[in-house]
Amino acid sequence: KPKGVNEASAEGQDSRKKSLSEVGGKKGSQQENQMAIPGHVLDRAFLLKHHCVRKPSDLCTVNVSGLKFSKAKEKDFKHFHSVIYINASENLLPLEAFHTFPALKELELAFNGIKTVYVKYGDFKCLEKFLDLSFNSLTGEAICDLGILPHLRVLLLTGNGLTSLPSNLAVTEQEASITTLTSKRYILRFPALETLMLDDNKLSNPNCFASLAGLRRLKKLSLDQNRIFRIPYLQQVHLREGSGDWAGGRGSPRKEHQSMPQPKSWVYEASDKQPDYTVLPMKKDVDRTVKMLLKS
Repeated sequence: KPKGVNEASAEGQDSRKKSLSEVGGKKGSQQENQMAIPGHVLDRAFLLKHHCVRKPSDLCTVNVSGLKFSKAKEKDFKHFHSVIYINASENLLPLEAFHTFPALKELELAFNGIKTVYVKYGDFKCLEKFLDLSFNSLTGEAICDLGILPHLRVLLLTGNGLTSLPSNLAVTEQEASITTLTSKRYILRFPALETLMLDDNKLSNPNCFASLAGLRRLKKLSLDQNRIFRIPYLQQVHLREGSGDWAGGRGSPRKEHQSMPQPKSWVYEASDKQPDYTVLPMKKDVDRTVKMLLKS
């Protein structure tokens, strides 16, 4: 080929390679930008832009599922007075990141890698319809901490790898003060809980039924896909109020029922927030099952 033709073809190949490398660079930068989105902070500006609204009061529902957020500006959320539902599944956000939404009623936080929760009295005042914490890695202590949510009716804990439930899941002893050194008072956890999903976990010990017995409002319970192969013997016993057959409060001495063994575990002193059950070990209980007494 003539020299001019060879030079032209070489120049054409070089320009084609250059253009391809530029296109590849643009694609690479786009991919990097897409991968960088999860590193962005969930804040007011993002919520407004992502949901195409001008002001926080215009937003009623939030969907940031699958964006892999790991940080949030909690102080920004107090302006979103109309948000009642949030789907933030498949991120890396903690539960407490959403406590400043003033009207939040429903929250989905599945697949967020949550192990612990930090909530205090007064948080999530309106959270009542449901809280979905499925497929996280919650500990028993974390589940107990959720018990201070006063109005929560539905709690989903599917697939958290739970092997046991805390014995004080439903009730906790109030810290003693100078004025109450002679009497014990108890605080009920999950006072409004009606539905609890514990399916797809690793529960096997029948004692989990004793942990659940104190949830007084519970109507629906799922233990599907666990390792439970026996259910403990449950017996309902009606005891008269103030008869002395129950562990009495101040001024009422304890009396031992003739047909019942004296309670040795899970015994609660009487108070205005006294749970409606106690658990008695059964004699010759080879399976370590338990008997529960329910106070009428």
